Amino acid sequence: MGLTGIGGAALMTPFLILVVGIRPDLAIGTDLVSSIFTRTAGAWMLLETGSCRPSAYRQTRFWELAAAIVGTFVMARLDRGPLGDVRLRAAIGVVLAILGL
Repeated sequence: MGLTGIGGAALMTPFLILVVGIRPDLAIGTDLVSSIFTRTAGAWMLLETGSCRPSAYRQTRFWELAAAIVGTFVMARLDRGPLGDVRLRAAIGVVLAILGL
């Protein structure tokens, strides 16, 4: 996944849900945890080679963390009730369609 960037991340969650059969909330969490390691390693290498500005890196990490926190709260709200799984899958589909555009 680290080799493919955001394209791999956009494919990992649907793959875990549809092919592997993992619940949507676990698939999202698994994708986020694995991206922590791959993105950190990639950022370290870019900073070491001078291919990245540290200020841009800090801003990106701040907004990624903020988005992860907001996404977790939204996901927890969508996952409630008898139709929680359906709503969560629909939300993932909408986000992937927007990313595709």
